[in-house]
Amino acid sequence: MKKIFSMGLEHTNIAKAFISLSPRSLECYLLVEENQGNLMEYLENNELNWEQRLNLASQLINGLEFLHNQQIVHPSLNPKNILLQHNTLKLTNFGSLTVSKSNDLENIPYIEPRALKVSAKSSYGKDNNSSNIYGVKSNIYSLGVLLWQVSSSLEPYKSLSTVKMIEHITNGKREEPIFGTPVKYHKLYQDCWQDNPDKRPDCLTVFKKLELVDVKDVISKKV
Repeated sequence: MKKIFSMGLEHTNIAKAFISLSPRSLECYLLVEENQGNLMEYLENNELNWEQRLNLASQLINGLEFLHNQQIVHPSLNPKNILLQHNTLKLTNFGSLTVSKSNDLENIPYIEPRALKVSAKSSYGKDNNSSNIYGVKSNIYSLGVLLWQVSSSLEPYKSLSTVKMIEHITNGKREEPIFGTPVKYHKLYQDCWQDNPDKRPDCLTVFKKLELVDVKDVISKKV
């Protein structure tokens, strides 16, 4: 006989997760309603104005702040683990005990430089300790990339090969802002994806700065 238990994480921007217990197995699964796809699919399939983009960014930050307040670090914060249900953003797959490997092409853009550097060293026979440096500030780096993605509706570094992408990121290079992006929003995601994790803000600070974004004060030329 199976018993079903809720994991107890109740938040508008968190997908509900349940644990199924039976004498022979322990299973964890998500209760996923009919949805509008993952974040990238949603951005590709919808024409969004800046008010709508800021709303998405706000929901993303709120969900991540909730996890951090529960002492949970999302192990793989990328668009595939962010679903949209009735225009409400839901973070998923935050309960995994393993960190996605940096050779996962789709996940590389969201992995912070320190972890990529450690993984690169491991390919030359050195120990791979990338999981030891993965924490809250790593999530903030991923958040920065996601905020850029929300502003652009594009996949980050899409034109680069895996090797070039890793080289690009570890050398401190980032995606360029999209014309029409609010100036303060641009500065916000730049703060998040800084190379030095100690200089990255926490979620509460990011949220407060997001509220100050003026959609009329935008980037009109290359920065």
